[in-house]
Amino acid sequence: IVQLLNQGMQRKGKTYPYIVVLKNAQSSRIRLMGMLMSICGIMMLLFRGTSAEGSRLNLVAAAMAAILTGWNIMASRKGRKVSFRYPLLLIALSLVAILPFHWVGLLFVAMALLEKPASKPVEIGFSEEHVRFNGLTNKDHAWSEFQGIILKDGILTMDFRNNKLLQLDTDDEEDDEYDADEDEFNDWVKARLNAG
Repeated sequence: IVQLLNQGMQRKGKTYPYIVVLKNAQSSRIRLMGMLMSICGIMMLLFRGTSAEGSRLNLVAAAMAAILTGWNIMASRKGRKVSFRYPLLLIALSLVAILPFHWVGLLFVAMALLEKPASKPVEIGFSEEHVRFNGLTNKDHAWSEFQGIILKDGILTMDFRNNKLLQLDTDDEEDDEYDADEDEFNDWVKARLNAG
């Protein structure tokens, strides 16, 4: 089943007759990176807590981060989507706020803040006026920039007039309530390409 969000869906105040959700191939890598960074951060906090110049609060922060990380690992093994944002943020604040200060905490802050937007799937909204790619950044393309757009067997093919060709896998894990027919979508797109 292809994920097409059907008539009347809204994104940021604009109504898009169709929104195609793409697979995010990076999400499993981002989760793995978050898990590895969480484990490394816990090790750093344990080391700091047991060293002579380190505060014992590091051990408390390490225990809390270990509980959060363990919970996420267990949930991930059960097939649930998880985010390592909270353990990373806890580790970051501990590395920066608890003595001795360590600049690596700033790296953990950056990872915690970027994890959620990087894990979100890219959406392509199709409106009467343009085609919008929503991801970390938004990019609009006029219909006149396309020679053809077709959705077949879960692959969206976009042929630009400048000889650029995109073939993108769609995500079929989203809400089935909004699934639309590929033929219906292709007919609507063909009418837009012929009109523009």
